[in-house]
Amino acid sequence: MKKVLGCGAVMVIVLCFTGLVFAGSGHFYKNSNKSGGEKIIGVGGEKSSLGSWNDKVSSYKIDSGVQCVITKDGKFGGDYKYYEATSNDHMPSGWNDKVSSIKCETSTYFNDSYAGDSQFNNICIVYEHAHYAGKSLTVNNDVSINNLKDKKVGSWNWNDKISSVRVGKNIQCDFYKNNDCKSQDKLFTLKNGQSKNRLSRWGHDNQITSIKCYSYSN
Repeated sequence: MKKVLGCGAVMVIVLCFTGLVFAGSGHFYKNSNKSGGEKIIGVGGEKSSLGSWNDKVSSYKIDSGVQCVITKDGKFGGDYKYYEATSNDHMPSGWNDKVSSIKCETSTYFNDSYAGDSQFNNICIVYEHAHYAGKSLTVNNDVSINNLKDKKVGSWNWNDKISSVRVGKNIQCDFYKNNDCKSQDKLFTLKNGQSKNRLSRWGHDNQITSIKCYSYSN
């Protein structure tokens, strides 16, 4: 006896499909005029190494509500550009066949400030790569990590491995180049929604060994 899908089952399928379309993606093409092979990277997707697509992107289309970062070096290093809800049949000058990393997120993900985004309240997030890419580690309010080599921090050794940082609302964090959060070793402080998408810009890339986070009030 054949089973017939009820109206409820059909509704679930339609809603799921609609959700995928709404999320949007970045579309990248091997040839100009959006031709040749196509690589699609959806929201939340990233490629720190493009493999066979390395240095092969010649045109692109970014869906509405989506922002993508492209970089010239692998692991999100080197020159970069952000694109949001745009389309081009050709790469800009100096970028044709030069893309080595891509990350796509919602249009607010790469903002310089997270003070207005409640999901980041009272937390700090550090990232393995620039542009908030790669592995991530969340540090809660009123927490000190005296040594990022400590296995209790996570299964991955975070010492001298942080390349970008963002801090949510109502929290302040100090970042240090040596163990135990000593004042003389402080590299920088971020508070209340501040962020640094490329620590290399300030000479702090892969320099952090300890972190201290605590409450911030205006």
